[in-house]
Amino acid sequence: MAAAAFFSIAFVFLCCLYITQGQLAVDCCLKVSGTEIPKRIVRGYIRQTGGQGCDISAVVFITMKNRRLCAPPGASWVNELISYLQEKRYGCIQNKFKVNETLENSSICQNEYET
Repeated sequence: MAAAAFFSIAFVFLCCLYITQGQLAVDCCLKVSGTEIPKRIVRGYIRQTGGQGCDISAVVFITMKNRRLCAPPGASWVNELISYLQEKRYGCIQNKFKVNETLENSSICQNEYET
C-alpha cells in the first residue's frame, strides 16, 4: 500500500516537472524607447505582439551589431523606418540580389554570384 502511494506521488511530481520545464522562454521587450533609431544601423525588424507570450506590443529593430532595440509600434518614425527597410528589401529582390533570410524582414542584400 505504501509503495503504491509513493509511486502515485512520484508520478504526479514528474508530470508537474515535465509540464513546467516544457515551456519555452520568450525573448520579449519589457519596455519601448521613444528615441529615434538611425537608418544606417538597422538591418531588419520583427514585430512583437502583446498577449502572445509578451506583455507589450513593440517593433524590435535588429542592428548591424545584432542588438535588439524596442520601439513603440504606433510612432510615425517607426513606420517610416519599417517602410525604408521594406523598400530596401524590395530593391534587393528587383536587382536580383539574394536577401539574407536569416532574419525576417531583413534588408541585407547579397550578390547572388558571391560565395
